[in-house]
Amino acid sequence: MRIFTIILLIIILENPLIGQQELVENNDSLETDIRTEEIIEQITPDEDSPVYDFIEDGKRISGINIQIRNRFFQPLQRQAGYIDKSYLGLPQKIYHRLKIQSGDKISGGILTEKDAGEVHYADFVSYNIAFKNVGPLSKIILGDYIVESGLGLVLWRSYGMMKGSDVESPVMKRAEGIRPYLSSGESGYFRGSAIEFVLGDFKLIVFLSSVNKSVSYDTLNNVTSIYSAGLFRTENEISKKNNFNEKSFGSHLKYYIGDNGTIGFTFFRSFFSNPLLIDGGKKFNARSVSFFSTDYLLNISMAKLFGEFAYSNSVLSGINGISISPAKSFSIIAAYRNYPYKYFSLNGNPFGEKGADENGFYIGVAAKISSGVRVSVYRDLFRFNDSNSSRFGLNGSDLLCQTEFIPVKSTLISFRYRQKKTDESYEKIDGGGFLRSAAGVAKREQYRLNADHSLSELVKIRGRVELNILHYASAKNEKGIMFYGDIIYSAANSIAINLRTIYFRSDSFESGIYEYERDIEGVFSLPVLYGKGLRWYLFLKYQPSDLIVLSVKYSNHIRDDIKRIGSGNDQLPSNTDERVGVQIDLKF
Repeated sequence: MRIFTIILLIIILENPLIGQQELVENNDSLETDIRTEEIIEQITPDEDSPVYDFIEDGKRISGINIQIRNRFFQPLQRQAGYIDKSYLGLPQKIYHRLKIQSGDKISGGILTEKDAGEVHYADFVSYNIAFKNVGPLSKIILGDYIVESGLGLVLWRSYGMMKGSDVESPVMKRAEGIRPYLSSGESGYFRGSAIEFVLGDFKLIVFLSSVNKSVSYDTLNNVTSIYSAGLFRTENEISKKNNFNEKSFGSHLKYYIGDNGTIGFTFFRSFFSNPLLIDGGKKFNARSVSFFSTDYLLNISMAKLFGEFAYSNSVLSGINGISISPAKSFSIIAAYRNYPYKYFSLNGNPFGEKGADENGFYIGVAAKISSGVRVSVYRDLFRFNDSNSSRFGLNGSDLLCQTEFIPVKSTLISFRYRQKKTDESYEKIDGGGFLRSAAGVAKREQYRLNADHSLSELVKIRGRVELNILHYASAKNEKGIMFYGDIIYSAANSIAINLRTIYFRSDSFESGIYEYERDIEGVFSLPVLYGKGLRWYLFLKYQPSDLIVLSVKYSNHIRDDIKRIGSGNDQLPSNTDERVGVQIDLKF
């Protein structure tokens, strides 16, 4: 459980609002686990995410530290792609990573990974070396890195916080500037060099990059789509690999106004090896693009004003808001965003329903009603403009209400209700037998009841029931339901065991339910459960000493409503999907 505690502590340090919302002053591991799960659900990371690397960056290390991680995944059934030889490689997924750090001055590493079905043992390679506090330079990164600036309109990591029970973090982002990147995620990073200077009240970042990406071309060699899945198993997938180059350079200047806040300025320009077409060329059609932005954070008594304006592709985009905390037990945040149709950023990740082509107003409230009750609420109203004309659009709304309370010291209960509405355009046959265009409202409702109870300091149990209800204007309503039970055993840092059994049933994939699972360290598992069936997994973590950690996860997924799971090359020979993952971490 140590890594979960570290995650929460780092997030609390970076986001004071979370710390203010805790139900009790001395938070126990029970609440730590559920809060951590909620935050991870909002992060939407890749399967192998650099989130853990960022957490480790915040830990002070003395002397030379070497970390070696070896990971192996094996499906226990053969997919159709291996039987008919469409997948050219072996079904194992193999991962190796070496990280070296010398105090807080020098760090670096190299990572190799082969996805299941890929031919080459090191099909993807990531690497970097970083220096801190070298003369006037506070940071130097050579190799792979990411850049965060402002609120993510121009530059941000490829994943970010979605809307959820943490009502503030997704909106009022906290940019970290440049950071080394060492993950098996094969997109969303720069490759080259980045430098950070600190001169009095100014911080300047300058970076250069040349990175290959995988794309699809039309008959005129124009780029029609970017392939970010990172899977190169078939001849068609392999033909896309690294067939496009993006060269870029940029800078970010931040001025610190004492304790009153910051003001930042970003310039970024990219050059493409082939013309890039977005939305068939209606949105963008060129071989280069420039971005300019300014961001601000102003502290005024109990309030914070924040925002970013960005200009690119001849349009201005922006998000602006205010956060007010009149007391530690209460906070409110509101923001308005306007992302015109023609604004885009391949390396940005702004807040929103889609983060592009939308207007919206968001308001969130978090309050500790009493020593044992915490409430989080947000409401988001948004509109998507049609790509061809702003006269037509789709409106929508998103509402979440969550209440947590502690009836007794060893029990935590939470209830969540979420409702999302969007306009729906469809065609129907009228009374005269003619096909007509029609419009209506589609509504999705989510109900979640979760209960955690500590039987002792070593054993915890959890139960959850979750229900999805979909109301369509153009089709029959759908439902999805899930129950699961957890048994968690944790003996200090030496051993941890987690057994979970899940029952699920839904009318389709759309009414399926996402279920966060514990997995081997560094891997995030959030499968969507749909159809009718049973899933269970057993997770084991054993740490015999400070030098070695062994993690194993076995999962078994059974679908009772079908004869074979999956389709196409991914189809399995039966209705059962069994997988095992093993990881060994060595630290010296």
